[in-house]
Amino acid sequence: MVQRRRTGFSFIEVMIALAVVAVTMLAFQSAWVSSLKLSRTSKQMNVANFKLQAVMEMIKGTAFDKVTTDFPDGGEIDLATVIDSNFQNNFTLLDEQVVATYVDPNAEPLEVTVTITWASPGRRQQMSLALSTAFSR
Repeated sequence: MVQRRRTGFSFIEVMIALAVVAVTMLAFQSAWVSSLKLSRTSKQMNVANFKLQAVMEMIKGTAFDKVTTDFPDGGEIDLATVIDSNFQNNFTLLDEQVVATYVDPNAEPLEVTVTITWASPGRRQQMSLALSTAFSR
């Protein structure tokens, strides 16, 4: 009797290989989703940081005696007066609000903190970033 050599893979070997590939693909998919979330958060933080710096430059460019009247303590700052509308339309944050606060509005040097808060889409939580400085006459 002549024995023929069998070539190829058995059904069990194919099923094990498919299981290994499926587990590997699930791991890559999970890493990809996490990467997308981190990328979105990073973009939001960059936009918020840019807006904070723009507001802070606007405050620093204001006459010292007018800072607390032009930017009231705890009052919301209208970003349309600070940032170009093309940038603002392309890089908006959900429910963004920018507020300037002072440690002591009558002190010199004047310590200013500008805070931006926004809602992070998909996470249903408030995000916040602040920038502080002190300046005098």
